[in-house]
Amino acid sequence: EIFLKQEACIADDDSLNGWMEDGSVPEGWKMKKQDGKNFGNMSLLSPNGISYPSRKIALQSLIGSGSSKEELAAMRKLLSHEMWKESDLLPEYWLYKLQASKAVLILTDEGKELKSKQSVMEVLKSSKDDIEKMEMFYDMIGAHKLLVKYDWLDNQESVPEGWKLRNVDGNSGKQSILSPKGTSFSNRKIALQSLINSGASEMEVSSMREKL
Repeated sequence: EIFLKQEACIADDDSLNGWMEDGSVPEGWKMKKQDGKNFGNMSLLSPNGISYPSRKIALQSLIGSGSSKEELAAMRKLLSHEMWKESDLLPEYWLYKLQASKAVLILTDEGKELKSKQSVMEVLKSSKDDIEKMEMFYDMIGAHKLLVKYDWLDNQESVPEGWKLRNVDGNSGKQSILSPKGTSFSNRKIALQSLINSGASEMEVSSMREKL
């Protein structure tokens, strides 16, 4: 308690030195740009005078201190400014973030940050429905990574509608094709076999067969 009072006091003394209201933080909060080795990054100041280096850490602190649902919702919504996103495939109040390394970070409703699929599945092991949705989520992320990694061509007559293709290895003539769900295949024959094995509709199968 003494520490918090001291920290709040320091923040109050500093409130005239760069702290400002901003639409990217909840009402009553303030922010400013950091100096020194963290130059350009933003710090947040709570209504109680406590400073945080990011919205994520502020949210984790609010969760740990038992803040109201309204306060949590207000901060969670603004984590989009730190590239945290929502997904219908994640449990309620969970967020995810794609890093530059293409790794996926997950932030749970309790504020716990999970850095691997294994750790996520361990948390969800008691819920079959959540696990199934999470598998779909990681499939979606994999498809997104593949989509942004290469230059895919749309609306090509040599593949069915909704599929994409790209040239492989320069001028070798080899091509890869990408399904509407984001699965990549090295040729149309393998794609056709996959469609058949997965129980795709007759229309999907025949559409691919016509492109062989």
